[in-house]
Amino acid sequence: MLKLLKKFWTLVFFLAVFFVFPKLAIASQPHYTLIINQVRGTACCDPGNFKSLENQINTLQKLSLSGVFAVRFDALADPAFSPLLNRAKDKNELAAFL
Repeated sequence: MLKLLKKFWTLVFFLAVFFVFPKLAIASQPHYTLIINQVRGTACCDPGNFKSLENQINTLQKLSLSGVFAVRFDALADPAFSPLLNRAKDKNELAAFL
């Protein structure tokens, strides 16, 4: 019985401290959002196309945002994607999606 009473008063004490001395939690680091766009070539189950890549690049430029383009191997091997990817790498990062 004494053990149970001790646990009860310990719980009451910690709850009282928690509610009497509340502390405001503020994030000290700035918030970052990472935009990742997957660039697919034509050798995929859901093939990508040039128009969607161009729309993604234009949208990021229009909104003054930067992002990461994760490029699949089949898009890297296709020379038609090169001009768009060169344009994208000016203000964005390119990554290999393996």
